[in-house]
Amino acid sequence: MTKHEKERFPVVDNNGDYIWRFPLKAKHGCPSNKSNDAFVELFRSQLDEMLKFVILTQAGKKVRIDGFYLINQPDCKYPIWQTE
Repeated sequence: MTKHEKERFPVVDNNGDYIWRFPLKAKHGCPSNKSNDAFVELFRSQLDEMLKFVILTQAGKKVRIDGFYLINQPDCKYPIWQTE
């Protein structure tokens, strides 16, 4: 095994499950075309599916959720559902 191969991160964990890694690049401002951002679409689609089965609450009261923002882009709001 070469030195380069020894320095690489493992591809599987102790259970044999694959480890997925990807960089989170800090962006300033909103992207010009929000709908094409694959990273945002990952979260949008997951929230859309989860909200079909759960109701979020705060202090025991139902909270109506319609969008989100990424921690590194607090000024850029993304809708969960497309509005017509």
